[in-house]
Amino acid sequence: MYARVSTKKQEEYLRNQIERLESFAREKGWNYEVISEIASGINEKRKGLKKLLNKVKRGEVKKVVIEYPDRLARFGYEYLKFFLESFGVFLLQAGGEEKRA
Repeated sequence: MYARVSTKKQEEYLRNQIERLESFAREKGWNYEVISEIASGINEKRKGLKKLLNKVKRGEVKKVVIEYPDRLARFGYEYLKFFLESFGVFLLQAGGEEKRA
């Protein structure tokens, strides 16, 4: 699960976002880890996103669940989707259908 907000002022929204993602995963009966961060969606040095991508490269991830595409990235979303797909990872929007990235 990946959750992100842009600024410290949005910290409460981040907590709520995480709660919604966790609720979604629990309903599905999934084991999960939440990676969250406060950083701009256009920041290319996001530690949380790098952690997620490294886990994908090591084969530790089967699904990436996000609330909305812009939580993953403001720009370059399709590149990230392609990267995930190349490792056989499903990209899933909470509440949406499960399909390959």
